[in-house]
Amino acid sequence: MHVTTTYKHKRKESRTKAVMPVRVRRSREGEDDEILLCCSYDISREGACLGGIRGGLSIGEIVTLERMGNKARFRVCWNGKNDMVGLHSLQPERNIWRLGALPPPPQAAAQKPSRLRWLAWAS
Repeated sequence: MHVTTTYKHKRKESRTKAVMPVRVRRSREGEDDEILLCCSYDISREGACLGGIRGGLSIGEIVTLERMGNKARFRVCWNGKNDMVGLHSLQPERNIWRLGALPPPPQAAAQKPSRLRWLAWAS
C-alpha cells in the first residue's frame, strides 16, 4: 500500500492518495455475482477513485467494495480514461480503508448559541 498527500478539488471532503488492492462485487439480477480486482488511486469517507476496472461499470450502478474483509456499498459516479471509475459511498460510516491517514469526518455545522444564551454571555 502506498499513501501520500491529501488534496481537495471541488469536493466536499479531501481525498487521500492511497494505492491499495480492492475487490468490486457487482450483482446482477438473475446472474451470479461478478468480482473485479482493481486498485484505489485516492480515497475518502465519501468516495473513491479506482483504476484497472476492466468490467465496464455503468454510471449509477450500485457495487460493493471489499477490502481486507470490510465491505461497503458505493454508486458509480463517473467513468474515465484508462479504466478509471469514480465512486460515491452509500455507507460513509463504514471505513473499509482502515487508514489513520484519512481526514476526520466533516463535523456538523457549529450550532449558533441561542439568543438567551448569547444575551446572558453579553451581559
